[in-house]
Amino acid sequence: MEELFAILEPKIIEHATKMGIINRHWEQKKLNSLVDAVISAVIRSKMTISEFEDCLEKASNGDVIDIDFFNNGGNVWKYVDSTAHPLAKALWSQRSTAIGTPNAASGEGELMFLFLSPEILMPSSGDLLVRGKEIELKGNQARVQVNVRGKDFCTDTVALAKRYGLTPNTPNGRKGEAAELEKVSHKEHWTKQLASISDKLQREFLYEWLKLISPLATNGDAKLVLKGGFNLDTLQRTIVKLLFAEMVNSGNWSKIVFLGDGSSSIICDTNTAHFNELIDKNKITLGNDYFRTNRYEVLAWYIEPN
Repeated sequence: MEELFAILEPKIIEHATKMGIINRHWEQKKLNSLVDAVISAVIRSKMTISEFEDCLEKASNGDVIDIDFFNNGGNVWKYVDSTAHPLAKALWSQRSTAIGTPNAASGEGELMFLFLSPEILMPSSGDLLVRGKEIELKGNQARVQVNVRGKDFCTDTVALAKRYGLTPNTPNGRKGEAAELEKVSHKEHWTKQLASISDKLQREFLYEWLKLISPLATNGDAKLVLKGGFNLDTLQRTIVKLLFAEMVNSGNWSKIVFLGDGSSSIICDTNTAHFNELIDKNKITLGNDYFRTNRYEVLAWYIEPN
């Protein structure tokens, strides 16, 4: 094993330096973490030293990873040179503290991309920098949010409901009032409450309720949610679309790649129309909401690739 380290370590350090991963400020323990991760991958790949050297040469020349993957998504292995698959797949699962955030390991796929392409760099923030664009890698979950605090939203929506003659719901697990139209547990309550006022007032109320989440909400959003009666699924999707649009507008959304296991990755950039289509076609599904109406955390919702 010592002999293997003696052969591989200088090759790994030289290559990682050439690829812009290692810099002169790195502490020895960070360097060791990177070397250990790559050696582990080499062993798991069952590559010979000669095959590993050939792979490094190809990687240095930009011949291993086709970075069109970051525009197209899909099966990542179709964008990786087949001769490099054994090493690439072994690197995929390596979570090294060398390239992660302080005191945290890198995510799946991150080391593979950085080690095998000179066009993929480490940015000052985010996971990867590909042709000047920051990209976040996500396994199976991301979060969209807006700068509206839950407790403030609760106060404003309760006042809004009462202005329209509607009775607020009792929050789950606590005393008080709330207008939690987004919660499955209160669907029956809000279906009955909305049915107690005219169609016109329903649309006006829901439009104002949505505007308290985002000024980007429209009358059309309210009409769509109420088409054929109060539709909770449509409301939840509408909320997530608004949260995403707010993040894009405020510059808080980097291009995200939902990697999953790599076989059907989804690209989610700042194109709101594309995001809405992903939601409508269930390619991105809704996880749990984070509307904590008794706390001062901002409103948020988790989204997941399907």
